[in-house]
Amino acid sequence: MKKITALVLSLVMIFALAGCGEKAPAEEAAGINIENPADILNAVWENWGEDKQFPAMGGDMDNMVENGAGSFDLANTDLVLSSLHISEQTAKMSDAAASLIHAMNANTFTGAAFHLAEGTDAEAFAAAVKDEVLATQWMCGFPETLLVYTLGDYVVYALGEGGIVENFKLAMSDIYGENAVIAFDEAV
Repeated sequence: MKKITALVLSLVMIFALAGCGEKAPAEEAAGINIENPADILNAVWENWGEDKQFPAMGGDMDNMVENGAGSFDLANTDLVLSSLHISEQTAKMSDAAASLIHAMNANTFTGAAFHLAEGTDAEAFAAAVKDEVLATQWMCGFPETLLVYTLGDYVVYALGEGGIVENFKLAMSDIYGENAVIAFDEAV
């Protein structure tokens, strides 16, 4: 009986130690369930409630979603630059993206979420996003605020009118708490 007990305890110890070697993504370790970048933007959008929502479109031309976030093909580098304001070089540091954009004027609100490619440093990606968005030459009106977050293997930004970006900030805090780290909060 002692041998069986010792064997069972040894097996339990082996499995417990084997589990210690596995690293879960930061969003899983923190209890956040994110399957793709659109999940983040849709969670924020739904948190706002109808009284704060506006006409919005998400995604790119092939993945368009009305009043919600949609996938954005990073291979279309011209569209990534013109709509999300990031360069081809920065886009290559991400393997998936989504957008949520004010349907009447993108300068009123543009939200984007990026899943980082393996080996990409979230802080470096966030800094590149900030620099490239702030370097944009605006054609029709000017956004007021840029807010950039790191969230595990994701970088998320909101750009636009100050009150709308503030609503985004409150929703990110409500949903993701301290897991959503503000990398930059800048006037444009």
